[in-house]
Order: sequence, then structure tokens, then C-alpha cells
Amino acid sequence: MVGAYISDKDIPNRGGLGIANNLTANLDAMLWRFAFGPVLSAAPLLGSVPMATGGTFADVLAAPSPAQAFAGGVNAAGSYAQNIFTQNSRSWSVFTQNTLELTDRLGFVLGLRWIDERKDAAFFQPEAKNDACFNTLANFGALAAGAAGTGLEQVAGTIGAFSAGFACFPFAVPVDVAPGQPESFSGIYDDNELAWTTKLTYEFNDSTSGYASFTHGFKAGGFNLDPTAASGGASPQFGAETNDSFEVGLKSLLFDDRVRANFAVWNYDLEDFQVLEFTGVQFMTFNVPNAQSHGAELEMTASISQNLNLNLGYTYADSEYPDDCDGGVPNPPASVASLCGALMTNSPKNSVNLGFDYQNYIGSNQYFLSGNYRWVDERRTSTQPNLALDIMDATGLLNLRGGFGSEDGRWTVEVWGANLLDERIRTVTFNVPLRIGARAAFIAAPRTYGVTLRTTF
Repeated sequence: MVGAYISDKDIPNRGGLGIANNLTANLDAMLWRFAFGPVLSAAPLLGSVPMATGGTFADVLAAPSPAQAFAGGVNAAGSYAQNIFTQNSRSWSVFTQNTLELTDRLGFVLGLRWIDERKDAAFFQPEAKNDACFNTLANFGALAAGAAGTGLEQVAGTIGAFSAGFACFPFAVPVDVAPGQPESFSGIYDDNELAWTTKLTYEFNDSTSGYASFTHGFKAGGFNLDPTAASGGASPQFGAETNDSFEVGLKSLLFDDRVRANFAVWNYDLEDFQVLEFTGVQFMTFNVPNAQSHGAELEMTASISQNLNLNLGYTYADSEYPDDCDGGVPNPPASVASLCGALMTNSPKNSVNLGFDYQNYIGSNQYFLSGNYRWVDERRTSTQPNLALDIMDATGLLNLRGGFGSEDGRWTVEVWGANLLDERIRTVTFNVPLRIGARAAFIAAPRTYGVTLRTTF
């Protein structure tokens, strides 16, 4: 088999965000009356420090709204930005897949794919305004300078950094104005790679065969289309991911072909593994230099009778970021360093799947009943450091479906239930935007049941 593939895709995206009237009041309650509690008792010692926008830090502490006073008297309400992102992605590849019969029982498979990827991306703003942000940054600098050498650096740093972090909400602040704040960008990602696979297959007899394969895979990199992607001179680009995988397996038919059993073991070595992280505000992709996965899988199906089939599956997967996942790079990014030694997201070590399917007839009509139970081990639900809420306990999902209908399938009545044990499953956990220390989660569907009518005309 020989073939070719080509694609050309444009992604235009315009997103606007404006700050509403209550943000400043919320910052007063959230920061100045709550989060700053541990340092506010020492804050009056910095009262004589002059603010860049006028007055002193004592005036800020005494103001009815410290958040607005620290922003130079400017209310954050009305701050806004119009953000525009563009990306053109062009990809082409040529490939071939070949099977050679070396003997009557021994076969060799060779597949090759040349991949060429190019992405042109940009971020810019046609308009934006946020005076409260830049006044807060200026007063943060003044407070930090006034605290230097006094032993109160942590007090100034806590108050200034948190205030700036919230006042300068990245989706509603002008770009290319202040250090560390959003920056516009345009760039080109251009990469190519030869992906390939090899496999040896051997038929031991008419009902048993085995295989061993080695594959080099490739996933192209790209750009984070986000206002913060280039902040502080960072690169908005993430790199390509490669995967070298080795797998050995056995496939067999047993008991007069009534039982099918497949078994495999594998090992994956991933370089520059692409991690998609939801921070609670944005989706960001970054590379982890090293990741790995190895394990084993067993799949069995059995025809107990003409009407009843059973299936069983078990998977053991040790998928983790090794202790040296940062690749030995000095001062690795915190997003990478926090993952080293942790399990991959949503990668349970053990999972079991049990199911059955029964069909029979009453006259010219058929009835059926099927069920599935899937148990999975505990797993991480976030790319954040190992917080308690980021570990989901082992859970089991039970689904059942029964029905009655015509033999030719022209009509069917089905009664079904999903997650009948009503397991409460966190699929993703993440930081809540603008709420310090708060975590949220996406929850899988609860117990659900219903009736489905099907008909064809």
C-alpha cells in the first residue's frame, strides 16, 4: 500500500473580555481581608513608603477600598481587551505499508511515513485598556523598593504580587506594555520526521499466532494561542513529541474456537511528551522531556452458548513521569519539575472490564440483555502537583441494557441504565479562577436511565 495525505487548515479566533463592576470589591474581600491576613499585621511598618501614583502605603491601608487605592484610585471596572489569534496549519505526508511472507508461517510488516508540518501563528490586539493594572504594577515596584533591606520583603512581595496578578487579568490587559505581562507574537513552526513501524508475525498453528513490533511515532508541535503564551519573553511554541514503543503479543482461539484470548506486553518511551493542562483559566500545552509507560493486557471473549457471550479484559499499566523527567536541565520549569515521579493523568495502574451479551427469540421477535462493569484503580485527575483532591479513588461503573424488537430490526424498545451504582467520579480537577486556594472538578455523569424507541421506515 502506498499513499499520500495533505491538509491545509486555518484557525481564526477573536476573544474579548471586559472587567465588570464587582472585581475591585471582590479583591478587597478576597485579598485584603482574607489572603493577606498573615502579613497585614506587619504591613503598617511600610506605611511611610511613597506610592508611585501618589500618597503613601499608609493611605492604601486606611482606604475604604485598599484594592482600588493600590491601583492608584482607579476602579478595575471597564478594563477590557480584544484578543485576536490566527494559525495556518499545513501538513503533508507520504506513506507505505508492506507485508512480506518470509515463510508459510513467518511474516514481516514494514511501514514508513514521511511527515512534514508547518504552522504559522500570531497573537495581537486591535484595542485594550487597563489603567488599574499598570498602576498596581507601579505601586508594587514602589512597595518592593521601600521594603528592601527592612526584613519586610516577603510582606511587600505577597501584597504586590497577588494584587498585580488579579488586577492584571491576562485576558483583559494591553500587550507589550509592562514586563511580565502579555506579549504579542508571531512565529513559524516547521518540522518533519520519518515515522515507521516494523512487525514480525508467526503462526504457531491454525489457532495460535504471535507478534513482536517496534514503532517510532511522531506528534507535531505547535503554538499555545493564549495571551500569556509569550509573557516575560517565553516562547509560545511547544515542541514535537516522539514515542518509541515495543510490543509483544499472542493471539489464540481455544476450545473449538469458542474462546478468543489475546495477550500483550508493551513498553513506551516518550520524549518531549505533550501535556495539556487546564489551569482553571486557560488550556496550555507544554513538553515534559521524558515519560514512560509499560504494562500488560489480557482480552478474552467466550461463546458460552449460541445465545450467550462473555468478555473479560484486564490491563496493568505503569504510566509515569520518571524522577528524571526534566531531562537533567538546570532549573526546569515548575510545571515540569512538579510532575517528576508522579503518575500520568487519568492513567490507573489496574483496570478490569467484565461484560455479557444475551440474545434469544420469542416467535419472530428477539429480546436481548447486555451488561458491562468496569473497575479502575485510583488515578490522578490533574497535571498540578499531587494535591489530595487530584487523586480519584478506585471506582466501578455498571451499565445495563435490555430490549425487545423485531427480528429484522425495524423496531426496538430498549430500557437502559448507566452508572447504576451512582459513582461520583472526578474526571478533571483544576484551580478556580480568581479564588485563592479553591479547586473545582468536572464530574462524570451520575446514575442515568431511560427508555429508547428505535424504528426504521
